[in-house]
Amino acid sequence: MTYDPRALANAILDHTAACGFGVTNMALNKILYFSHGWSLAVRDMPLVSVSFEAWDYGPVLPLLYHQFKRFGDLPITSRATRIDVGTGKHVLVDDPVPLEVRSHLELMIEFYGPKSGPRLSHLSHDPDGPWAAVRRDANQPSMGIPDDLIKTYFVSKRRSRKTNANGFQA
Repeated sequence: MTYDPRALANAILDHTAACGFGVTNMALNKILYFSHGWSLAVRDMPLVSVSFEAWDYGPVLPLLYHQFKRFGDLPITSRATRIDVGTGKHVLVDDPVPLEVRSHLELMIEFYGPKSGPRLSHLSHDPDGPWAAVRRDANQPSMGIPDDLIKTYFVSKRRSRKTNANGFQA
């Protein structure tokens, strides 16, 4: 099952706020990317219902980027919303995120959350990774990063010595 990335973003933002630190738009997109990748590799389940795109500073979910771009490089202090079709007003995205998924996100936040957006961007730019593969493929019709590339990469990271004891890319 996949989830609305805005609901996952809100879960990440709520947890990081409870832990006493904020995240920028760049960091949020990268934490969600790494969470998605590790979910594919470890749980054989995608997290998000849309594709990441290979932007200059790494994998991005355009929907999230546009929700939070007004914060620039400052920590995000609001939550993702959607338009209520009945009223035409913005409402909080409060879709339920199952405990298992929340636990996975919290583990990802524990590892990736303390890192800065630029550091996470650097990690996402591995020349052997899916972001780089999409960026250098002249035949790629869009900048979308296919889940099969993401999964293959994170499975290989899990098996390699380039990971820490938990299996995460350091």
